[in-house]
Amino acid sequence: MHDRISVNNLCFPGAPLATDLEHWRSLGARRIGIQTAKMNAEGWDPYVEQLSRSGFEVETIVHLNPNRWDDDAQVERFKRELSRTLAAGNVLGARSVYVTSGARGTLTWEETAQKFCSAVGS
Repeated sequence: MHDRISVNNLCFPGAPLATDLEHWRSLGARRIGIQTAKMNAEGWDPYVEQLSRSGFEVETIVHLNPNRWDDDAQVERFKRELSRTLAAGNVLGARSVYVTSGARGTLTWEETAQKFCSAVGS
């Protein structure tokens, strides 16, 4: 596999990390992408620990945001979850974190964009 190709575990829906690792090895991948949904499903810290010892280079972490911006409790949850994702990215040496924006709920697009920018910047 070309050195610059990165294979994301979104390609293996429902598969645990052990299976993802097998797939990546069989494909000859060196660079990989991971998603926070799988990290949450398997246990965050064990997932990060196992992946950090795997020998793969983490190119990106996909941080899926299911939260609504018109609910302050969900905004705070987003901030905590993003902080945890960024810390994992640091441990794993990820080159990027891909963040989905979440749902605007009852807010306008402009209000939602302002809240998102404020949350990401804090």
